[in-house]
Parts: sequence; C-alpha cells; structure tokens
Amino acid sequence: MVKHTRVVKITPLEIAGIYLVFAILPFKVLYRLLVSPWDRATRDKTWRRVVSHYSVHYLTHLNIAQLQYIFGNSYDVYVGYTKKIGVPMNIEELDLGAKIMWVGPKNPKRVNIFLHGGAFLVHAPAEGYPFWRWMQGQLKNRGLDVGLCALSYALHPEGDYPLPLRQLVVMLNHLIASGVPPEGITMVGESAGSNLILMLLSHMLHPIPGVEPLILPPGTKLGGGYLLSPWISVGGTDVPNSFEENNHTDITSADTLREWGAPVLKAVPQSQIPYMEASHAPQGWFDGAENLINKLLITVGEFEPLRDSIVTLYEKHFKAWPKDRVTYCYQPGGNHNDPYYDFFWGANPSEFASSLTPTVVQWMYDVHSQVN
Repeated sequence: MVKHTRVVKITPLEIAGIYLVFAILPFKVLYRLLVSPWDRATRDKTWRRVVSHYSVHYLTHLNIAQLQYIFGNSYDVYVGYTKKIGVPMNIEELDLGAKIMWVGPKNPKRVNIFLHGGAFLVHAPAEGYPFWRWMQGQLKNRGLDVGLCALSYALHPEGDYPLPLRQLVVMLNHLIASGVPPEGITMVGESAGSNLILMLLSHMLHPIPGVEPLILPPGTKLGGGYLLSPWISVGGTDVPNSFEENNHTDITSADTLREWGAPVLKAVPQSQIPYMEASHAPQGWFDGAENLINKLLITVGEFEPLRDSIVTLYEKHFKAWPKDRVTYCYQPGGNHNDPYYDFFWGANPSEFASSLTPTVVQWMYDVHSQVN
C-alpha cells in the first residue's frame, strides 16, 4: 500500500477486508492462469499478462474508500515513485492546489505531461510512471530530450468537476508563461486523464463560465494529446454492447465503472455533461479543435467495456481530420491502458506484449521532432 497523506473515511472492517482480498488474491490469479487457455480474453496472452490483468481486476472489486486507502492521491504516488527510482522530488505549487511534479530535470523546450487515471477517485496503479520514463529514454535514443512531469489534481470527494480542469489550465498557463512553447507540450492521458484532455479541448471551444481560459500565444497550438483508453462514458449508459460484452474481460468490470462514475457525475450540471462525457457530445462539438492541438493519438482495446464509446468518439468527431494529424489504433485482444502492463513487472521489460507500444513511440517522436 502507498504511504499517503490523504485522509480517507474508512472503517476497521473495510481495512480488514483489504487484507482478506490480498490474502485470497494469489489463489484467484492461479485459477485464472489455469483456465486462461479456454477464455477468449486471455487465451492469446502471456502468463505475465494474465497475472497482471487479473491482479488489478480483482483489486478493483474493493469499494471506493478501500481503493483510496490503498493508492492515496496523485502526490502520494509521485513521492513513492521518485523515491523508488532515486530521483529527487521537484514540485511546483500552483494556484487552486495544483502541483507540477517533475520526474527528472525540467526541459524548457519539450515536455510530456502525465495525466493519470483512476476515475477521478484515486491515482490508478503506478505503471504509467515507468512507461513514460521509459519513453523518455526511447526519445533520447532518437536524439530528442523530453521532460516529464505529472499534474497532481483534485480527486473526489476533496475536489470535483470542474476543479481538475481548472488545475490543468493553471498548469498549462504556468508552463507557457515560463517559456515552454505550446508546440512542445504534449499531454498523455490514461482513462480519466484522457477525459481531462477532452474536457480541456471542450472548454477551449465552448468556454465554461467561471473556469479560467487557456491562453495560447497567437498562431500557436498545443503539440499533442494521447487519449489512452479514454473514460468518456462515465455513467456507462450509452454503450450497452461493449459494456455487457466485456463486463468481465478487462482489468475493470463494466459494473465497477458504473459504480465509480456515479459520484463523479453528481457534480456535473446536466447542461455540461458533454464536458465530462464526450460520448454525449453532439455532432460538431469538437469542430475547430484542430486549430488548438497539432496531433492526437487515440487507442482502444477490443476487450474494454469502454470500447464502443471510444470507437464512436473517433468516428464521430476526429476521423475527418487529416491523416497526419490524428492516429487511431483499435487493438485486437487489447485491454484498458494496455501498454502500461508490460511494466507491471519492472521498469525495463525484456519483452513487450502490447502491440501498441511501437506506435506510441513513433507518434511521440513525430510530435516532438516538429519542435524547433
């Protein structure tokens, strides 16, 4: 469990339940390994993938308080990761409680902003950090130095919509004012973090009253945005096919996603649902986004409950973009946040099971190589 600063309302019985789940977990994972050759979602996966996926799958059956107790918040996970890899913490405190958390030295020219997932409730398992740290090395091998930082944003119940969006805007305005060119800024979002990227584009196109504007210098646009398994159907009401079909095939069940989405949606006015749920955005909602961001990468796995909402997002809103501006990957046999799970076993995997990883590396190079 993460040593954390977050105050979580949790009962002794719920804490005992956490230890019980961890005690049973090895036996459940062993069972999944034994039956995996006959399961459509796992028969083509390595044993490492089966173990990593179902370890997370069973843990997500804990309730929200238990998950918050285990994982802590954005700051706590960052502290644990930097300590683990022996990198000094470098945190910039901004307005509205936002924090820029650097992993390694700052870069004034190119930066990847890691926007973690976790349903706006928790920080998702920390495999995202080693993946993007590894990505830094891949880009450096190709002649590009790229900084890496993460946004520590508010989580429910401490802070609800639109506070995470406001914190992202504060962060971006700060980086640009500090001299980082907008074209050198690439946001990499997983799940809820991808939701946050789409929320930002929605706000730039259709400003939300009371939310600070993102100030881009004239004639500039943001470098890129990676929408990795974007959580855009928060209520799970508009994608019955893949939600029911993949209820038990992914790292998180459809039932759990609906449970997590309920408290998050309570804070969103009905008139602003498209900002939180891009799956409900009307036709033309994202028209003009191509003038705000240079490149998009959208990836989705076959076995995700969110699959149909993500496919529809691309088909409805971004397919008409020029081919050199948007890259879309539908991954057969893929799961939620698929590339990250090669890093479940360590920071430098000897083999890669995710077919998405080479595409992500090339896309990142294409984005950052355009920065002069």
